[in-house]
Amino acid sequence: MTSVETLSKDNYHKYEDFSVFPTDQLVRFFTSIPKIKTLNILRGFEQDFILNFLDDCPDHLSEQWKMSLKFKPGSVGELMHPSPLVLNENKTIEDAIIELKKIHKDKHFTYGIIVDDANVVTGVLVFKDVFYHEPNTVLKDACIKNPICLKAEDDVLETFIKVAGKQIPEFPVVDDEGKLIGTLRGSHVNDAHGLQISAQSSLMVGASPEEGLDSSVTKCVKLRGPWLLVNLVTAFVAGAVVGVFQDTIDQIVLLAMFL
Repeated sequence: MTSVETLSKDNYHKYEDFSVFPTDQLVRFFTSIPKIKTLNILRGFEQDFILNFLDDCPDHLSEQWKMSLKFKPGSVGELMHPSPLVLNENKTIEDAIIELKKIHKDKHFTYGIIVDDANVVTGVLVFKDVFYHEPNTVLKDACIKNPICLKAEDDVLETFIKVAGKQIPEFPVVDDEGKLIGTLRGSHVNDAHGLQISAQSSLMVGASPEEGLDSSVTKCVKLRGPWLLVNLVTAFVAGAVVGVFQDTIDQIVLLAMFL
């Protein structure tokens, strides 16, 4: 490695030891690749190096990566991030606006998460609703109550498929007691598992999970042959039934002309 060479998503495969790179360069690299790749790489480091690196990272990234590394790969918790705006249900619309203005403009989020005094999620605040209520309106009267909440320990793909058709930009993530621990954005799931999610539509029409774009013709025929054979058999059966009742069908069509 030369002194002028910079670690990037195009050349990182060449290096086994990332400890030779300064923290700022590692941070730029990790923020340029999908989060799940960052976590997989971090898990391959020695524990001491991970702790030192995370301590030197910017606070918002360190907090997010530390949270994700606590959970097993493939779980909801792995892809969640700290909720930017958490509001007590007894606060007012005016309080919500004040808290919103404190958040950096580069943070991406859709809802304010509403919790009770025990930090249990009770609702989400849609920001357009802020403009339709008086400043002294209590948040528990203005929020959407009982939102879909995800469990941090659950498998993220299975969970995402279960809520198909109910997808919203982000979901509150809770523990077994319903207490808020983070937020999962749907876009992060798509970034990490987009191929598996898109494969669900293929499974609905008979494609095998083992079948991919690089599958050979022989493998495709072997996997899809039974489906094709069933389709051919049913087509011949349908044709035979139509042939048997052809005279009756012709009479019905002829009678229909006089109606």
